[in-house]
Amino acid sequence: MSATIGKKIDKAEVSSKLIELNTEITRLKKLIALTPSVTYSTNIKNENSCDFVSDNIVEIMGHEPNDMIGNSTFCV
Repeated sequence: MSATIGKKIDKAEVSSKLIELNTEITRLKKLIALTPSVTYSTNIKNENSCDFVSDNIVEIMGHEPNDMIGNSTFCV
């Protein structure tokens, strides 16, 4: 059963929250990219494949982030 039953969803409020979340995601990605190491996360349900790799992997290791996404060899 949905928690929103009987409660109207304010689309403007949802839109505003999405903008805030996207702003925070952008800020975090910039912060991660400025660290002197590669930051990544793995999906343990998918053979430990990468589901995020920081953009600075290009400068540090010469790989594109998208080349690492889904790669279980790199993210072990």
